[in-house]
Amino acid sequence: MKRTVSFPAHQLPEAEAEQLGLLVQYFSGKQVSVTAGLEAVAVELEWPTTEDFYVDPRLREGLAWWQAGMPLEQLPQALKQHPRYQLSLNDSWTLYAWSQWLTQRQRAGNLPEEIIVLHIDDHRDCMAPLLFQQAAHSYRDGITGELVTLDEPATIAAAINSGAIAVGSFLTVFLHHCARVQLRHLFPPHRTAAAHLAGAIQRVTEPDELRGADYQRPAVRFEVTDTDTGLSYHPTDQLADLLADLPPGVPVLLHVDMDYFNNRFDGDSDWPQHETIHNPPAEQVLKQVREVFATVLASVAPAQLEDITVALSPGFFPAELWQPSIGEIEALLS
Repeated sequence: MKRTVSFPAHQLPEAEAEQLGLLVQYFSGKQVSVTAGLEAVAVELEWPTTEDFYVDPRLREGLAWWQAGMPLEQLPQALKQHPRYQLSLNDSWTLYAWSQWLTQRQRAGNLPEEIIVLHIDDHRDCMAPLLFQQAAHSYRDGITGELVTLDEPATIAAAINSGAIAVGSFLTVFLHHCARVQLRHLFPPHRTAAAHLAGAIQRVTEPDELRGADYQRPAVRFEVTDTDTGLSYHPTDQLADLLADLPPGVPVLLHVDMDYFNNRFDGDSDWPQHETIHNPPAEQVLKQVREVFATVLASVAPAQLEDITVALSPGFFPAELWQPSIGEIEALLS
């Protein structure tokens, strides 16, 4: 579905190439076309319709396994609910599962005082979503203008479908909403040198870079001196550290982005020129998938492990590994 968003011309650079580059970055994951007028610039948005956008030359192989004949523009909406876990292509749908879980807890009058998130991912996913703060825990979608709140899963789904909540920003909404969260992040060893230090996470808002200070977006900061935020970050490249000293009775949400195991492309068509390419062979990937899931399932009490989400991340995790890796996961979960 195409959408058009307009900006006053003075808010954007005059140079066409600079203008387009800024808008492509601003509207993460979208194909962008621009019609410039004297006073306003109309920006037409749609989900990618070409395989080149997703970099992976074997993308169609993975999509054929997911759903035969699925149009490419439907990839961002791809979601399956299994008895033990949620599976999506784009990682942004993790927030939808968490919204459903929180809503069920709220309806039961049993909201948790603290939550542990086991975030197994090659990325932090803590960028600022394209949401504008309205009130506490309430936002306007920066593309559609619709109301968004984690208390209403349908609004989260709508914001994911619009692109306002993207694969790199879904965690921020959750951290702003929940009072106390331990964010335990397991990343591949090649990310260790650039990782944030363990410590508190601070909730902040930031002015939108195009619309200005009247449009505040939720954001988070790491390595802050304020230790009384209720949010903590525990980064590690060791699975044992991720699972160490889990307090009993605190609900655990397991989130796995499969690019933790192999991020060959990292969403970049220039991936062969990257200094570090996280691209272990298939047999090593499947072995590690078995080990990670088996260890987590053995280490967290079943009653404590309240939600599991898995994302395949097209353009990051290679498509030829989708089917065999999910086969390994489902064998363990069943």
